Amino acid sequence: SVNATYRWMIRDGLRRMRMAMDNTIFWIYQFNLVGVVEAINPRLTIYECPEEAAEFTTKPRLRRYVQEMDAALCRRADVVIVPNPVLHETRQAIAREIHMLPWAADIEHYNQAMNPELRIPDDISGIRRPIIGFCGNIDPCRFDVDLVLILARRHPEWSIVLIGRLLATFDSRPLQQTPNIHLRSMKPLEELPAYIKAFDVCTIPYLVNGFTRSITPLKLMEYLATGKPVVTTALPAALMYPEVIRTAATPDEFEAHVGDALADPLKGIKERLAVAQENNWDHYMKRKTAIVAAHLKNVEL
Repeated sequence: SVNATYRWMIRDGLRRMRMAMDNTIFWIYQFNLVGVVEAINPRLTIYECPEEAAEFTTKPRLRRYVQEMDAALCRRADVVIVPNPVLHETRQAIAREIHMLPWAADIEHYNQAMNPELRIPDDISGIRRPIIGFCGNIDPCRFDVDLVLILARRHPEWSIVLIGRLLATFDSRPLQQTPNIHLRSMKPLEELPAYIKAFDVCTIPYLVNGFTRSITPLKLMEYLATGKPVVTTALPAALMYPEVIRTAATPDEFEAHVGDALADPLKGIKERLAVAQENNWDHYMKRKTAIVAAHLKNVEL
């Protein structure tokens, strides 16, 4: 097996180099590295599971392999860290110790969208308001084309702006053929606050499926940091913040939430900014290191 090969190669390499790694700490993000852990047998193993990797494939055999490797690593690791309640629920029964720690964002960077002196880029500044916006990859496994088309057709007075990379497998023709949908290519990170400044409502129009149920989009906190109203489909990660994020289970609900946000865009802005500030990278790393530091008290290094 792959794990047996990993174990043999690593142990042989360490033997040849006459090295011991008894006092190491392993911090792992890759689901299939349980063989490496077993070969080295570190004093402390931390596994961060960011999403349901098995949902990346539809091949039953490969899916089963990913699930087995992930489960083995969850059982073997001393600490498992996940970003949302779905991953926590599916792994808490097998993990020795598990913590839920949602992703953070560069809050100060996205706060720039509120700067009155920040210039909106030329390729979006002339688009008619209101602008219903999205930033991110646009692909067939997560992006809900039908939802976006429904919104565009019901509200020709809305401009829907989609900023992001179109994956090769994605058929963008229905979007391109709709007059009030505007596609823009992926922009550099440093320019995103200027683009989001033009949005009246920030959205995440994702399908809710096995894959998206397990993800925690970084844009949740990035959007909140701009102060703009946020509307998403009913992703479990978004449902964690009902006080500041409007979530919709149907196209009708999504449409209504966007309408409410447009009617009173400043409502809840203080709360949105406060939640974003609580989830900056500094606070995130303090929480994470506290989890590990508490565990290290019981580990002799």
